[in-house]
Amino acid sequence: MFEIEKISSGQEQRYGDFFRKYSVKSDEPIEQVAENCLKHYGRQLPPEAEWKQNIRIGAAHGDDPGYYFAGCYTLTVIGSDAGITEYLFKIREPYAD
Repeated sequence: MFEIEKISSGQEQRYGDFFRKYSVKSDEPIEQVAENCLKHYGRQLPPEAEWKQNIRIGAAHGDDPGYYFAGCYTLTVIGSDAGITEYLFKIREPYAD
């Protein structure tokens, strides 16, 4: 089982990053849920922790604006009931003027 519903999308503050937030319910392992969320979104993105490591100066993508502006995702467990786990799936796209 896999259900996904958009909660919100947009900037949370002036000149801030753009966020897309989804509520996800699934009985699958978290790795499969992340893969299904990215398929639903239509692009492959790195998890936020990996993205932050890779955009540092001297890192793998430290001088790659395409990688930076592609953004990242987070998948957070909100709760669980009767074998169904609820997640918050959040996509972050850095602000670009």
